[in-house]
Amino acid sequence: MAASFRTPIDDLGNLPLSRKQATTAAEARLRELGQIPAEWRHVTYVDSTFDSLDAKYVLSEKRSYDALARLYRSSARPAAYWRVRFFKTEQKEEFTFAVGPTGAILTEHHLLPAEAPGADLSEADARAKAEAYLHVFGVDVAAGGWDPKEAKADKRPKRTDWTFEWEDADHVRRQVVVAGDTPTECSTYLKIPEEFSRNREQVGAVKGILNGIRIVAVLLAVLAGVAVAVIQFRAGKVRWRPVLVGGSVIALCLCATILNTYQTIARGYQTSMPWSLFVVGLAITPLIAAAGSGIFGGLVVAIAASLHPGRVAPLRGNVRDALFGGLAFAAALTLLQSAHGVLEASWVDAALPGSIALPDVLDTTCATCALLVPWITSTLLGAGLLAILASVLDRWARPLWARAGIVVLAGLALLPRDARTSAEWILAALFAFATPLLLWIVAAKLWRGNALAFVLGVGIASARSRCLPLLTQGNARARAAGLAALLVMALVLAVVARRAGSAEARSRSASPA
Repeated sequence: MAASFRTPIDDLGNLPLSRKQATTAAEARLRELGQIPAEWRHVTYVDSTFDSLDAKYVLSEKRSYDALARLYRSSARPAAYWRVRFFKTEQKEEFTFAVGPTGAILTEHHLLPAEAPGADLSEADARAKAEAYLHVFGVDVAAGGWDPKEAKADKRPKRTDWTFEWEDADHVRRQVVVAGDTPTECSTYLKIPEEFSRNREQVGAVKGILNGIRIVAVLLAVLAGVAVAVIQFRAGKVRWRPVLVGGSVIALCLCATILNTYQTIARGYQTSMPWSLFVVGLAITPLIAAAGSGIFGGLVVAIAASLHPGRVAPLRGNVRDALFGGLAFAAALTLLQSAHGVLEASWVDAALPGSIALPDVLDTTCATCALLVPWITSTLLGAGLLAILASVLDRWARPLWARAGIVVLAGLALLPRDARTSAEWILAALFAFATPLLLWIVAAKLWRGNALAFVLGVGIASARSRCLPLLTQGNARARAAGLAALLVMALVLAVVARRAGSAEARSRSASPA
């Protein structure tokens, strides 16, 4: 399963630099700007320049994933980087730096209040300051390779701000803002022709229909779930112990997940808000989220247990069959993803590059916990929802035409809304319909009557998607977290399988011959 096909952009999320190194580099630059880092609050977090619209434009122009990879591996605009924000509570002024994988400052932004005083420079004087400022980032426009594109003045109450742009041969633009007589911002972006952007982003009838189909699919799923819940409650088959146990586990996991992200939660802090009020919100958020998720998760577990009496609480199942079914489920997902990658790499016109895998676990206090705790939640909820879905299909979708209709509806709901050309629609439709069909076949053939298979299938697939991408990550902390979490997940699944197998064996020995 680990040997799935990889496109040239799959490793763009590598970020070997540590958070401490990125923060140190940003603090050094802040000192160069005449500031004392200790006087500022700061937050450092992983960010990305990757954009699906940019990626599609490059593929349409260069017709090569290698060209796209080169763009996002450039020293000036790497796909993954550290963003370091320095701010003071209830103060408009702040500094933000983008620190690349090598520790170089890629971009910076010094946010000033609009009413801050400054000079009223001419365009020529402001441009000279902007060109000198670019030397800090290793750009010498006088040496050639950068064509001047735009110059715009913005009159402020007590100063004039100038914005200048230069473009290179790859349509990458450098933008510099000179506020008064002080350069305050250097940023980069890919200049996309307006016609291309307009054609890709236009909302057509097909997109509206797909949105409607997704809404219908969600409503049908919700109505089916509510109907099952009402039937099971009225029949008195729902036991409250699974509600309390399952709900408590899921609530605690979600609460722990939220608390684990608080190391970088200040990224979204609005400096106009008092810091004490922001902290109060941080204290309340986990409680509200835990309460809602606990109630929902507990009901999912309890209803699944009521639909499969004696097989979910306690969990029972044939270990060998469940392990084979779980591995087959994860292998089917890997096969689909690999086949999709192969076809996108060879059929560039049909490619719809969506996102890259970033080491988001580096934004948490405990990277290993950031993988393990959500994995527990997703496994419990995923296995429970699939168990409920299996009962719904067995009860209300026995005819072949009904099951075929459900697969078609699921496929239509999975179709991407950003496809525009016939090639994109063909490839997207192929995998949108193949995915639910193949996974249904695997689950129906190998999971039937084996509750353990639902847990192992979801658990193995979730562990694979969360941990394996990190094993090739350039960051040592991310690699260690991925490996540690994968080992713990395997141990947990082994313990669960052993206990479920023992329960199955006891049940069989106790049943009359």
